[in-house]
Amino acid sequence: METERVAYGTTENSPVTFMNFTEDTVEQKAESVGRIMPHTEAQIVNMKTGSLAELNTPGELCIRGYCVMMGYWGEPRKTDEAIGQDKWYRTGLYSRECLIHAVSPRV
Repeated sequence: METERVAYGTTENSPVTFMNFTEDTVEQKAESVGRIMPHTEAQIVNMKTGSLAELNTPGELCIRGYCVMMGYWGEPRKTDEAIGQDKWYRTGLYSRECLIHAVSPRV
């Protein structure tokens, strides 16, 4: 796995939002989707309050940056549900850390 990389992205925030480095250990690659890409922000939000989650507290992964789509084609209501006025895209993915140690399936 020396030359292999692990990357994470979704259609809505493509192509890649997080990625490991080739020099990362096998353990780091196996347990993480890597580090946030340049010019992109990530945060974990408390799903009950909508506020920033406390450190090491699970919540919803949110992404903001040039990679986030402008919206769903012909679906303004769905777009408004996914992307806030502050331009944070709510992925619907449950995560433990903003360093993205692990990402669980959509909630």
